[in-house]
Amino acid sequence: MTDLQQRKIFGENLNYFITLKGKPQGEVADDLDVPRTTFNTWCVGKVIPGMRMLCVLADYFDCTISDLVNKHGEAYNEQYQFRKLAEQEHDVQFLRRMLAYAKFLKSNPEDN
Repeated sequence: MTDLQQRKIFGENLNYFITLKGKPQGEVADDLDVPRTTFNTWCVGKVIPGMRMLCVLADYFDCTISDLVNKHGEAYNEQYQFRKLAEQEHDVQFLRRMLAYAKFLKSNPEDN
């Protein structure tokens, strides 16, 4: 993988987590005490921050460094969101019903 491809993947992942956080890019930059212009270079895939800042980002988004730097598909993103919901929602029956419904949707795509 080229450096350009790696930066693009990081930028896409970072934008994905920003969207999940539900905050504008500038607000996230402010929360992290990072200049907005610097943060934008990360979001557009121009630069990948150093390891220390990757750790800060992973902590802020409650994910792993791997979640930020590795290529993931749509299935991974859905699993990530479900995992986070499971951590927040300690009602096991609720989670089982959600999983059953997800399986139903997957097996009946024409109904969606």
